[in-house]
Amino acid sequence: MKIKSWTGNLFAMLLFISVYPSHAQEVGSLDMQTMAMEQLGLTGGGFTWIDGTPYFRTQLQPAATFGKIGVGLDLVLLLGNIANEETGENEFKILAENGEEWNNPSNYLRALRFIRYGQPAEPFYAHFGAFDYITIGHGFIMSGYSNHDRRGLRLNARFQNKFGIETVINDIGSPSVLGGRVYYRPVGRFELGGTYLTDTNPNLDNDLKTEEDPLVAMGVDVGIPIVSSDTLQIDLYTDVAFLNTKIGSEGKKELAQGGASGIGLSAFKSIFKLEYRIFGKEFIPTIFDHNYDILAPIYLGLDENKDGASKNGFYSLITSYILPKVNLIGTFESYSGSDPRMYLGVSEDGLIDK
Repeated sequence: MKIKSWTGNLFAMLLFISVYPSHAQEVGSLDMQTMAMEQLGLTGGGFTWIDGTPYFRTQLQPAATFGKIGVGLDLVLLLGNIANEETGENEFKILAENGEEWNNPSNYLRALRFIRYGQPAEPFYAHFGAFDYITIGHGFIMSGYSNHDRRGLRLNARFQNKFGIETVINDIGSPSVLGGRVYYRPVGRFELGGTYLTDTNPNLDNDLKTEEDPLVAMGVDVGIPIVSSDTLQIDLYTDVAFLNTKIGSEGKKELAQGGASGIGLSAFKSIFKLEYRIFGKEFIPTIFDHNYDILAPIYLGLDENKDGASKNGFYSLITSYILPKVNLIGTFESYSGSDPRMYLGVSEDGLIDK
């Protein structure tokens, strides 16, 4: 069966605005658990040809919450007139993504975009499926990471409000980006954390990653919340991180290192950050970002920092999901030895069919 497609987004009719928080202790959606239907969106439409037959292709992504359980679907529907093999007459049919009839359990499983239990800030949170905006810790290593509609797994757990863990696996079927963070609260909500994340199969086209070894990122952090509520979270924090991105003078692998101290504000599923940063040669802050799997992690303006000099300066970020699958990003950074830079942009994840 041959499939030829020029599915562009002829329209994007979004009936619910859904944005994702980007802080490790993400607050739950305000009053979302009392709503029967969280989101109903017609995210794209176009035309597809299968074996010479034209179909109108559309994609529905409804999401519903029932108590602590949330379910999201990704229904790709092909609408068209198909000749009946027995009568020879055309019949209107609604088919699955690749032109199959809706008579196979795998088609229904593929339509399950995610299923989750709880919210990230609760004592236990589990999410299986696609995720669009994952942050571990304060985001110095991973912030805004997307698995681009693969079926991954997140598990967060907190025990007696003292110990906790945040984990992420980008793809259960073929995991590559995985790891997590453990933390301990010795006094009140004062928090000590340690992070380990890796990409076991780096994109070899990205020269920031190694051809021989997995990409490895490790870090430690301390933080204390100034304000913590259902609608607002403000934290003070310090992070130190290490990456195996540095090539030594003899061509051997070394650890690049960097650190940041700052304040983070998460409100209404948007985030603002102001940090003072220090990082050395070939260190990339927030290397696992929203576009990590498809672009080099330098789109916010940071280069590879290969000049050998340690850099320090200020960094600020504001980001928000202004629409489902559409992320607004703005940054300003000013480091020693380089000119100040500003970045403003909008990124999308699946809004336009590839």
